[in-house]
Amino acid sequence: MSNKIVLSFAGPLTANSLKVWLGSCEDGFENYEDTHDKKLVPKTCIHITGAILTKPQMVEWWASGKVEFLALPSWKSFIKKVKDHFMPVNWKMDVLEQFYSCSQGKCDVHTFAMDLAQCLGTLPSVTISTAIYKHHILFYSHPLLYLHMCALQAFDINNSSQMPDELIALMGSQWDSLVADNTAHLGHSLAHISYTSSTGISLLTSSTGNANGASSLITPPKSPPITEEEKAALTAI
Repeated sequence: MSNKIVLSFAGPLTANSLKVWLGSCEDGFENYEDTHDKKLVPKTCIHITGAILTKPQMVEWWASGKVEFLALPSWKSFIKKVKDHFMPVNWKMDVLEQFYSCSQGKCDVHTFAMDLAQCLGTLPSVTISTAIYKHHILFYSHPLLYLHMCALQAFDINNSSQMPDELIALMGSQWDSLVADNTAHLGHSLAHISYTSSTGISLLTSSTGNANGASSLITPPKSPPITEEEKAALTAI
């Protein structure tokens, strides 16, 4: 079921999907109020949201508590109940584990960046600092890409004026160049070695840390062995 204000929840029933959908509901309500110059009361927002909880377990939950939910003072009060009921108790820890387990390995750098961004988007905005995010992108990238980045004369990972999106764009262009070079010299592409999710590679992290959780305490990952062809490409850099 859907309506002209917000779309029904399509799933899957994960922390990230639920957070994204609830955000789209909030945007839909605000857009309706702006375009119709009409304020939606909490009861209406709650009713609309509850009516489009289409997953079987969500439908049952809504039906059993509908009277109580419609009496809540605000839409955000209802959303808190949705999150408390359907998000796993340790969902933040689970997403953090996914973030710190994320390494490029031999997957495409763009896939690696998207996996990290998805984890980051699920967590509260203050959970992972910009510096930690940038450090993780660089230090857990493919060994050849890391060496290429270090060889750039003007590159400084601690440059606070460089935003993560700019770093990802720079690393993406360097990776595309590496892929093109290796395709030309070796007859195959580094990017075609594996396209599995970057979260499938385990990382080791330090058991100690400072008050700011500095990323310098993260132990570098055990990268997959470099093939003989990759070694030849590395020595040619």
